[in-house]
Amino acid sequence: MVILSSFFPSIFPDELLYSTLARYHLFVGNTSSKATIVDLYGSTSVCAVSGLPAHIEKISLLMKNKVTTRELIVNHTLFPYFACFLPDSRIDFVEQAMIGDLGRSVYARLGLLASAVKIPPYLKYCSQCLKNDTEIHGVPYWHRSHQLPGVYFCHKHKCELLESSISTTMRRNKHEFVALNEKQVGEVTLDKAVSQQYKDLFIYLAIQSNKLLQTGYKRVSLESLHDFYISKLYENAMITPAGNIRFKKLRDRFFEVIDPNVLEILFSTINTNSDDTWLHKLMRNDNSGHPLRHMLMLFFLNETFETVFLKKDDIYHPFGRGPWPCLNTVCEHYKRDIINHCEVTSCIDTRLPVGTFKCSCGYVYSQRGPDIEFNDRYKVGRIKQFGEVWETRFNELKNRKDLSLRQMASILGVHYSTIGKKLKATDEMKNLKYKDSITSHLESYREQWITVSNDFPELTVTELRQKAPHVYTWLYRHDREWLQSSKKNKKSSINPTRVDWDDRDKRLVPLILRASQEIKSIVDPPIRVTVSEIGRRIGKRSWLEKKIVLLPLSRNLLSEEIETSEQFQIRRIKIAAEKIYREEPEVLGWRVIREAGLRKEAAQKLRVEIKNQVDYYNDLRPRNSRSS
Repeated sequence: MVILSSFFPSIFPDELLYSTLARYHLFVGNTSSKATIVDLYGSTSVCAVSGLPAHIEKISLLMKNKVTTRELIVNHTLFPYFACFLPDSRIDFVEQAMIGDLGRSVYARLGLLASAVKIPPYLKYCSQCLKNDTEIHGVPYWHRSHQLPGVYFCHKHKCELLESSISTTMRRNKHEFVALNEKQVGEVTLDKAVSQQYKDLFIYLAIQSNKLLQTGYKRVSLESLHDFYISKLYENAMITPAGNIRFKKLRDRFFEVIDPNVLEILFSTINTNSDDTWLHKLMRNDNSGHPLRHMLMLFFLNETFETVFLKKDDIYHPFGRGPWPCLNTVCEHYKRDIINHCEVTSCIDTRLPVGTFKCSCGYVYSQRGPDIEFNDRYKVGRIKQFGEVWETRFNELKNRKDLSLRQMASILGVHYSTIGKKLKATDEMKNLKYKDSITSHLESYREQWITVSNDFPELTVTELRQKAPHVYTWLYRHDREWLQSSKKNKKSSINPTRVDWDDRDKRLVPLILRASQEIKSIVDPPIRVTVSEIGRRIGKRSWLEKKIVLLPLSRNLLSEEIETSEQFQIRRIKIAAEKIYREEPEVLGWRVIREAGLRKEAAQKLRVEIKNQVDYYNDLRPRNSRSS
């Protein structure tokens, strides 16, 4: 054993341990491979394994522990390539299996037995490395970086690797260690057209595979890597704002970058009819995935493992990284980042992401994204809920007489129209509560009045008022129409007579005509002649609205006097034109429209009438006065 140790060869950079043992076999001059196996391991049951060997502790002892078992595994086997994606517990198990004699369990623990991505069947080498190694070290050797799945180019010389005749599996002589030599003749395995067209991809895979070997067990967090993928897909619009991956779009774009035929060469075919391909699993984080397939995804995203490590915390979000600010201007934590959750949905019209943020103060707002600049996070798109803090402050300010709507809006961080709507809603709520209160008491007061009337049927209404003044006053204020009808019933029951509607009709005609003329005489502002307005002015609104069928003369007169919407607009045009004629040197059409308060549709419809009025009043002025 002393002799063996003294003749044990040096181990070179990036050299497979298998290669070192093959050179040892040559140096000691053993004619039998089994003899070398016995020298190294003391048994003939051990096999010569190239990439993931076991019994490494025995080799370290032969080297007088100048190279530790950990150094041999990390620097001279393929294990670091796989260890980057394994949990610590499995790394420890595989490492112990390689140090000891559990070599059969290594492939199973790494998932290689069931994996569709296979270890290359033959050892490969680079012709430039062979030449350089011979010049520098005196002998060529097998590089471990050349033996990885999907590696067809040398990461150092950027040339295509040659495949030797030395099998890595199913060898006839399982004890044989075969050294690389200058006479080795290999062949390229890729079609020339494919290797040239996709040379960038193959060189990328070679470089990234070598990077994984050099990580020294630096693990890639699968969760961080998955988040990194998702963030890049967000940036490339391949994920919906709600977080659903657009797999069809992803697959089609993937095929544009990496040809399906090349994916087949790399043991990574994607079935277009399946929703459970390796690409789906990689994006769903269903399992760790083979390192080669992670590299394919990174190539598609135009990224590398280096950028993954650098950007592991730089995860894309359409509204930036949380927490997000509260934008309630009256809250004590205004613009402080205290909102930890953002609900992202999609805008129905634009399909852009919409973020909804809810603060503990009750304030809920939304923004349409994505954010382009940092200050975009402080822009409120829509307030969905004001919250208790905001409402309390609003109630304090609405009673202050020294504040205008705009000043209130500035304090509360909203548009002044919002304040107006809130105040109107508050008033309407008060009215609604007031009406509800009246309704709740209505039946009670009616019953009381009916009871009094029935108890004293011989009394007049005036006399009944003295019996129940409180009831009468309340009904007069809140239910006058019913009270008046009850008065009529009381009178008719005492002295029943037939109502003479013809007489009433005759007396109404002059009242209606006078009221109509009175309404039309008002020009600042003009009032439309309506049945309700005339009825209100003559105090007979209920007759005109409810008994009009009994008043034929009044009905005919009303049909002549009341104005349609268009007639009222024309009268407003005439009033406006006359006013401008009196006050300004020239009557202009746009001034008439504004003074008359016409909307765009009405102005367009009545443009002929407007023009007639403008022309009429302008023609009244002498030409020289208009020019002056």
